[in-house]
Amino acid sequence: MKAHSLFLILTGISLVIFSCKKEKQEEVIEITSDQYLDITESFSINDFEQIKTYILTKGDKKVYRQFDGKNPHYSFDGFEAYLNAETGQKNINNDPAISNFNEITLRDQDAEPQYYTIHLVRNGDLSNPDINNMEGMKEARVYILNPVGNDMEKMKTNLDSYIETIRQKELIDPIMELKDNFSELEFKEAIVGVWRSVFELEGERNIECLELNGQGKAKVTIVKQGVKEVFEGSYNVSFLRPVTDFEITFGEITITGENGNLVLSRINFGLHSGTLVFRGMVLRIDTSPYGTMNRM
Repeated sequence: MKAHSLFLILTGISLVIFSCKKEKQEEVIEITSDQYLDITESFSINDFEQIKTYILTKGDKKVYRQFDGKNPHYSFDGFEAYLNAETGQKNINNDPAISNFNEITLRDQDAEPQYYTIHLVRNGDLSNPDINNMEGMKEARVYILNPVGNDMEKMKTNLDSYIETIRQKELIDPIMELKDNFSELEFKEAIVGVWRSVFELEGERNIECLELNGQGKAKVTIVKQGVKEVFEGSYNVSFLRPVTDFEITFGEITITGENGNLVLSRINFGLHSGTLVFRGMVLRIDTSPYGTMNRM
């Protein structure tokens, strides 16, 4: 009888502890979700990378906050855009050679609030101690930050109008038209972004995810029969034959990492076995490791 009573007491204590932990966990999630909003569906990773590349190549540098300087900057109609280096790496001068950029801050002096920071969480960022992300964020997602508790819906509405202004300048391609040939420059610009697999060849090495940024850095995840391998490094693009009109352009990407080179060959754009194109064209890699991927 005493043993039974003791069991009931311990069970009750366990339930109380579990309940407290659950309430505390829900409270944390509620607090952190007020500090950011997932906007990936309306502003993709590729959108982020294209704007970032445009600012780096077409813009200048300006200071807009106290704890770092020389932020890459571009002045759009009605607002300013700044790039922020990945925090935690002590890159106070925002040097692209030291770290990548995972934030774009838009400033509109005539709006309330004035600042709108877009935060990108790339694959691998959550496990990188030198990159700060808020609790509850997920990889391969884009967020708008709200650290001071502004009206989130108003911020999202204002941000949408800024993004539309950028789209009208054709910095972001809503859809890339299908065509057989590219110039070398068009091809190199078209491959930049994050690509995910939509078709795999059974029993072969398939590319699950391919990330190519505008600064010549690449990350590729390859899978075969459930076993994954990740390869990172600098990349360059070459062509298997001269780029001419009315012929399919076949490119080749060589990624140079710590463990040697990885070559992705016979890269082209188009359709594959009727695969639906959700955003632009399908990127195809027709030799091992194989890839048939949609842009995220």
